[in-house]
Amino acid sequence: MIWSEGDGVYLAQVKELPGCLADGATAEEAFQNIRVVMQEWLETAKEEGREIPEPLTLQVLEKNADAAHQEIERQFENRVREAVDQVLQKIVEQGIIPRRSWPEGVPVRFEPKLEKSH
Repeated sequence: MIWSEGDGVYLAQVKELPGCLADGATAEEAFQNIRVVMQEWLETAKEEGREIPEPLTLQVLEKNADAAHQEIERQFENRVREAVDQVLQKIVEQGIIPRRSWPEGVPVRFEPKLEKSH
């Protein structure tokens, strides 16, 4: 269920059933409408002999959420590293900390040790 700002309505979707989408002026109305659309989708699929996908399980949902969380953490760590690298490079370029304070051949980079939250 999402709010569609452009349409000014709530949209309900059944992700396992491609194209199964309904709207409503309220979330409750969209929920009622999606139940009708879902039933029609299933009836049409049966009539046409199409395969009906299995329902999403809690285990699959949790696995997907864990994978998404790990990807967000990875992207966050990369952005922090890039931002700190840029700051360090500016500091060196402006002469605030001389480049010689880093060992020869070592790039100006920051490798944070971020604690992972779970």
